[in-house]
Amino acid sequence: MQTECIAFGVGNCSENRYIWLLWLVVSILEWQARMTSSKLAPIVRPSPLANVTLHQIFSGPPVAPLERVRSYDEDSFEDFIAEWAYFYLQEIEGKYETVARFGGAGDKGRDVVAYITRRPATCDYFQCKHYVSPLTPSNVWEELAKLCMHTHDKTIPIPHAYRFVCPSDIGPSLGRLLEAPAQMKSELKKVWLDESGKGPLCNRLISGKKVRLVGTLLKHVNSFDFSIVHFKPIQEVIAEHGRTIRHPARFGGGLVKAFPEDLTPPRTLDPRELPYVNALLTAYRDHLNNGSLKLSELKYHRTIQSHYIRSRERFYCAETVREFAKDTLPENFKYKDVQDQIYDAVIDIADGTWPCGLTRVNEVVKAAQNVSITNHPLGSYLKVKSRQGICHQLAGEKRLVWVPDEQQ
Repeated sequence: MQTECIAFGVGNCSENRYIWLLWLVVSILEWQARMTSSKLAPIVRPSPLANVTLHQIFSGPPVAPLERVRSYDEDSFEDFIAEWAYFYLQEIEGKYETVARFGGAGDKGRDVVAYITRRPATCDYFQCKHYVSPLTPSNVWEELAKLCMHTHDKTIPIPHAYRFVCPSDIGPSLGRLLEAPAQMKSELKKVWLDESGKGPLCNRLISGKKVRLVGTLLKHVNSFDFSIVHFKPIQEVIAEHGRTIRHPARFGGGLVKAFPEDLTPPRTLDPRELPYVNALLTAYRDHLNNGSLKLSELKYHRTIQSHYIRSRERFYCAETVREFAKDTLPENFKYKDVQDQIYDAVIDIADGTWPCGLTRVNEVVKAAQNVSITNHPLGSYLKVKSRQGICHQLAGEKRLVWVPDEQQ
């Protein structure tokens, strides 16, 4: 018992036990209080999300293009770069005759090849490096060795430009080398010639084989112009891709171009107007019971002439949408899809029985102006006049007939 008292550090054993038990009880009560308070602590209701749209409710919050690109796997990233090179550099800028993707085994250090000319082959190379972190020199030595080796072997031509493309761009150390081609050449030779077993190219297979930097290959590297090697900033790629018809389907955000001002009817008829104008003239003749009425005589019929002027304005409003669609719609959407929906909405009215052709025109146009198109990217660009004008386009294509043969 004396030993136990000494362990508590006091001489009086019974008093010592009392203090120890009191400490134990207080500790237990404090622990219970903490547990109770943590269980009963009120949770503050989070503030509502601001500016939530109906689209966001169904599809989630928008993802920034850069974050989406960084989420791609290696193949998807190469597809994106090839898409940018084709639709922007080739189709919009006109820099290349054609673009080809060579990514994968045997690409010889060229994921995307953009041909300035095919015969003889003059081209630029885009090497995709889908890394999470910015590129460093150690990430590119092997690619530069491939470039030197295959151009030395003449299995690929020396490009006009060789660009690295990475979702996180490049780090400062690689940036400094790209700005100093002579130093880049020197560093490449240094790591390639390193026989210590520690160099990044030592005992490494380059395009499936071990390649020593000696003889004519060394001479080729010494004479190689490394100023052609640089990188393409990923934000520039995204911005340029934003001008292509593929951008909305890949990143959302609506069609890529601002909607233009409506076209204005010229003073004299454009040849493309003749089909729908002839159809209108037939309707006017039917209405006036004048089979020989000419356009030049509409000025003697005020209401008819006003109708004709409005019809031309509506036609050109629809033509504005048609022209806008040519350069902006993704390939799986067509302007004709909009025309088809207008046609489906009005054809029964057009096929109905009406006292004259002009009445049929007015009833069809009235029905078209109320058609809502929500399943097509052009839907939000259609004005009342656009929908009305599409009816005249359809008449010009003879899909709508204002005066059936039996009435003429």
